[in-house]
Amino acid sequence: MAFNINTVTVVGNATRAPELRETTTGKAVAEFGVAVNRSRPDPANPGEYLEDTDFFDVVCWERRGENVAETIKTGTRGFVHGRVKHDRWETPEG
Repeated sequence: MAFNINTVTVVGNATRAPELRETTTGKAVAEFGVAVNRSRPDPANPGEYLEDTDFFDVVCWERRGENVAETIKTGTRGFVHGRVKHDRWETPEG
């Protein structure tokens, strides 16, 4: 049996309040954003640091989605544990 493991934990701040909606079959879905800030040494300026930010779109289903919509606000710090789905887009110009 093939075993695929795809889990990630992201610790950051909510960039937007969750938007709660229902699918056509009545399942709750909440979507919101999380930003993760990190610093690294600046190679051009010893003793100084550069800040980088990564942004993640988060989707929570059913009761978890309802809970997120009730408790998370923009700026809330927390962690998200789940699986990663990587999307890639290409414009008509390439």
